[in-house]
Amino acid sequence: MRGFVLETEKGDRRPTRATIQYGPRQAYVGRALNSYRVSLKSSDKIPDFLVTLKQRIEEKYNCYFNSVQINKNFGHNSVIGPRSDAAPGHICILSVGAERDFVLSHRHNNEPFANMKLADGSLLTLFPEGQDRMQISMPQCPVACGPRYALIFRYIPQIMTEKILKTKDEKKQRDVEYEVAQVKAKAGASAEPIFPDIVLEFCSRSDPRYQAFRDRDYVENHGAIGQQVHFLIWYKRPLAGIISGGSAVYGVASRDNSFSITKQNRKKFMTSIINNNVFRMEYHNDKRMITKSGRDVPVESVATRVLALWRKVIPFLWFDIYAAIPCGFETFVGETEKRKGSVYKSDNWEYVGRTVGSSKSRKGLTNALVREKVEPKLVYVKKSDDYSCFAECGDPRFDPSGYKPSWPGKTPAEKQLAKDRAKRRKYLEGRVFFLHKVGGFKSVSFTRKEFIISNVEARTGNEQVSSEPMVVAPAQ
Repeated sequence: MRGFVLETEKGDRRPTRATIQYGPRQAYVGRALNSYRVSLKSSDKIPDFLVTLKQRIEEKYNCYFNSVQINKNFGHNSVIGPRSDAAPGHICILSVGAERDFVLSHRHNNEPFANMKLADGSLLTLFPEGQDRMQISMPQCPVACGPRYALIFRYIPQIMTEKILKTKDEKKQRDVEYEVAQVKAKAGASAEPIFPDIVLEFCSRSDPRYQAFRDRDYVENHGAIGQQVHFLIWYKRPLAGIISGGSAVYGVASRDNSFSITKQNRKKFMTSIINNNVFRMEYHNDKRMITKSGRDVPVESVATRVLALWRKVIPFLWFDIYAAIPCGFETFVGETEKRKGSVYKSDNWEYVGRTVGSSKSRKGLTNALVREKVEPKLVYVKKSDDYSCFAECGDPRFDPSGYKPSWPGKTPAEKQLAKDRAKRRKYLEGRVFFLHKVGGFKSVSFTRKEFIISNVEARTGNEQVSSEPMVVAPAQ
């Protein structure tokens, strides 16, 4: 096998091992002298004789690898100092050759907690959830021994080949890229390293990243009461904005007329209309163009695509957290010379009129509502595909008793419900959502912990968008 490069544990020592990398190679801070430092370039694609072995391990753990690193330890003096691995997902180490001791230790205090012998043919697998808390090492062998080969199977996201990951946002990008590749591989599509250009990350309203965007929005930040779901918007890796859904405004004549809301059915509708109360994007001056008849024509704007993705994602979370199935969406736009709700028009929302310029609001949960004059706003609505079932009351899923408010926090039941919902929100924080094409269809995909979506269909124009039954397994 050609292509091995000498490598040393520290710059002041002679090299005691050689290495070769197939597939993407992660950037790293080398501790070796320049003459022994490993090139950051990959040797080549994974050769055929390793592909079969890779596929067997992938099948065992239901995951996908794009990188195989082979380390050759020359003899008993070859050591590996304590180290952790930054790659996401499973890391599988297949040992071939001389038996060597391996030590697992806690990263925070270097205290060993496991010592094992890796014999010829043994497979050591590091599962995702423990990698950031432990490190591995291979001490010097007390007796002479022959060479040992370690075949290390990983998935290396594209961002890890470009830089050393230091910030929380960079590590989030790494995780999203990994999850996308895993979903694509399981669907039978090409799983080359990719990062979806638009991603929504579930977050809390108190997240500092969310707050930074929220405080710059033209709508004043007075907090939120009642139903609420918040997202960070990622566009081509950097954070680009925020988008939120909240409780519907209680009474708006133009909205009520559009949804056929009356005094008798208002209670049912109020928990199932989602108010797009915040939508702010920055740093997204990217106008996608297509060529028609010899000239460039703009297609959907980034903001329109974000809004469409939000409409597909939030119904699942609305039901998951609040046991309410959305029948539609509303938003209120403060009109200016440049702000007239164009993004909602592009996403086929219906303009139904203006507010009258009067609003009721409260400061704090227990204070009384106070009516005040405000600037009239443009009202846009969009009915969901389930609206007809909802309006006709022919589907038992739309029982309004499914939703119970928890924000008053007065009774023991309300307090317990508030705790349960807070726990569920904590579970969902950091999960990311994106569109994933499979054979001409799109599905809403998600990452990290177990989340099941089934039997849900939606339509955008003439394109059917299907969210297939899917499970993203929790980390082992």
